[in-house]
Amino acid sequence: MQPSSHKPNLSIFDLDGTLITKNSSFTFGRWLFSKGKLPRSTVIANVTDYFLHRYFGLSIESIHRRAKERLLKSHSLEALTLFADSFVAETLPSLIDKKAKKRLEEARSQGHHLLLLSSSPSFIVKPIAEAFGITHWYASDWKEPVSILDGEVKLQIAKYVAAELKTPERQIFAYSDSHLDLPLLNSVANPISVNPDAILRKISLKNNWEIL
Repeated sequence: MQPSSHKPNLSIFDLDGTLITKNSSFTFGRWLFSKGKLPRSTVIANVTDYFLHRYFGLSIESIHRRAKERLLKSHSLEALTLFADSFVAETLPSLIDKKAKKRLEEARSQGHHLLLLSSSPSFIVKPIAEAFGITHWYASDWKEPVSILDGEVKLQIAKYVAAELKTPERQIFAYSDSHLDLPLLNSVANPISVNPDAILRKISLKNNWEIL
């Protein structure tokens, strides 16, 4: 990954399963339960939705809307934001994926522009981005109207940022664990799979993409 002398390289990182080994939203819910901040029924419902999403195609938007409805019955968005700060401070060191973190630091040292794109809620992503030293990030927003950062939205953001930086496609690197990010991965010259799911692993092997 050699930086250009004229235009900055762009390294785009997914969060859940990529920079960290777990799903941040799911882990946050379990953390809230461990602190006595969520009823068991909410945790069970969230876990059920996670598996419905992973194995039966429940949309990311549906997961977010259901989780938001459940969590806001117990706490305000402001309270969840404060809880998220404590959650990240307490748990992030144990969640970091060392391979992806190494690539992040290599990209930083080589002068790449770092961009974090996550479908997790912004109140969770913000303190994680800050902990990684990433100032440019986008995430799903639970404020009305709710906006969800799915694979197509990630692609549009990446195109916008690359255009603003005047970074050519050959200088864009994208890291993800999920086939849901294929719109983004297929659009860059340097797609890297990190702990890929079964579908992404198959596609990565077929296309000779790097796998971490």
